[in-house]
Parts: sequence; structure tokens; C-alpha cells
Amino acid sequence: MVAGLVGLTLAGLAVGLPALGPFGFLLVAGWVALRTDRAGFETVLIVGGAGLALLVEAVFLNEQAGPGRMNTVFKTYAQVWPLWAAAAGVVLAGLLEARPRPDASWLWPGPGTRDVLASVFVAGLLVSTGLYGAFALPAHVGEGYPEEPTLDGTDFVAVYHPSEERAIDWLDAREGQPAILSAPATGVYPGADDRYGHSPRMYRWDASPAASLTGLPTVAGWHHEVGYRGPEAYFARVRAVDDAYTSEAAAVEVFREYDVRYVWVGPAERTRYEQFGMIDFGGIPGVDEVDDASTQTVTVYRVTEAELPAAAELRDGEDE
Repeated sequence: MVAGLVGLTLAGLAVGLPALGPFGFLLVAGWVALRTDRAGFETVLIVGGAGLALLVEAVFLNEQAGPGRMNTVFKTYAQVWPLWAAAAGVVLAGLLEARPRPDASWLWPGPGTRDVLASVFVAGLLVSTGLYGAFALPAHVGEGYPEEPTLDGTDFVAVYHPSEERAIDWLDAREGQPAILSAPATGVYPGADDRYGHSPRMYRWDASPAASLTGLPTVAGWHHEVGYRGPEAYFARVRAVDDAYTSEAAAVEVFREYDVRYVWVGPAERTRYEQFGMIDFGGIPGVDEVDDASTQTVTVYRVTEAELPAAAELRDGEDE
């Protein structure tokens, strides 16, 4: 077994697949154990997890949103943990009851010592890994959250962003998939005009909250869209959105090109555009504020395409 592990590791390093050593060994060992009726369903789970981990060494999505194949590996590995976690309980219980074969007894300490070492190892593993749950739980149900824990992933909106909750709920109740216009979650990008600043950034509350929490499409969302649309298409959308918030003529063109039905003007949009002359969307014919959705910090506008003026008419008015 040791020789096989070393051999697979060296072979993996030689061909540029270092994961072949540990994961390939688990696959082979699991297959042998199952073929010889020396293992149960926990081995199937281990083999499944090892197979997924090894698979992404050769098959992965060549996308541009993250460094290399990070997204494929990260999101595939996420499935490995529950598979191995379910098997770990059976494996640890089996470790406490393990007995050496007669021809390998020289590798093992005496029964009493072996049982003590196994028990200490299992206890130490359970205590050390169990600490995570003890420390993580208060962060999810601690101060600031309702008294009753919840699995509702949107519950934090009412707690931390109550002034935007009504607007989000109103958009979430719309039928179909109407497109919305909101500030793109990207900072520096090729050809960016510095006057637009670098807010909002990804992984922050103000990064496309309406689209993120309703599933409604927005013209340009998080910078990660580079990996799905390609940089040229994504940044063209970003520039179009930037222009729409500072030019009535550009706004009308964007409304028509991307079939925009609602406009979101919240803290992120004001931070990004207000100092550079953010337009009043309510001044464009065919664009009306939605009183039922707007709050003290968010204004939602409804776009009626049939009532929009020609972009050229607005451009002439701006020139004047």
C-alpha cells in the first residue's frame, strides 16, 4: 500500500497531476475493498468524493471570472465534504474496533496501547473539529437576529437594511423576469472613466442587492460576469450603464436595447454617479417613480417603453 501511494504520487508529479497520489490511491483502495467485500457504503462515499476531486484535475471550465480553474475546483470540492463527512463517522467507529491481521501484527502496538491511541486520536479529532460549530453558531443567530433561528437566507435584509427591504420585496413580487438597471459591481476596468469612481465592489451589500436577492436580471452585475460573457461584452454593458445614469439620451437607448423595465437608484448608485450629475429618471417621459416600492434610501422607477421619447430628441435637448 505504501509503495502504491508513493508510486501514484511520483507518477502524478511527473505528468502534472499531483492530486493523482492521494485521490488515486483512495480510488484504488476503495475499489479493492469493495471487490473483496471488506467495505460498506461508507467506502462508496469516499470513492465518490475522491473521484470528484480527481476529475477536476483533467476536466474543468476554462472561464475568466477567477484565477485559472478556481471556480470549477472550489464548487466541485464543496460536494466532496458532505460525502466524506457522512463516511467519516463510520470510518472512525471502525478505527476503534480495528484489529491487525496476524501477518501484520508486528506493525501494530499491543492491544491495550493501540486502543488507547485510537481513542485519543478520535477524541482529539472530534473536539478540535467540533469547536467550529461552537464558534460559528453565535455568528448566525447572535445579537441583531430574531430570537428564533431561521434558514431564511434573506432574513438579514430586514435586520440590517430595513430601508431597502420594501423595494426588494416589491421587485421580487413581479411576474416573469423583467430586467432592471442598477450600478454594476465592478471597480477598475479597461477604458474606465475615473469620474465614475470604483464603487460598488463585489461581496458587499451594495453590490447589485436587488438583482442578487430577487433573481431579476440586471444589465451589468458583478465583475464575475467577465467569466460568463467575456470581458469585451461585460465591460461594454458596464460603460452603457454608467452612461445611462448620467445621460437621459443614453438611458433611453439602454432601456430599449436591454429591455429595461425598472430602474434602481439606491446608495450605491448615488455614490457612483451623483457627484457627476446623475440624471433624474423621473424627468424622462415614460419613466415614473413607483410609490409602492420607493423608500427613504431607494427610488424605484417603472419604464414604459411605448411612451419613451426618441433618444435623438433628448440629445438635442441636452445640447441646448
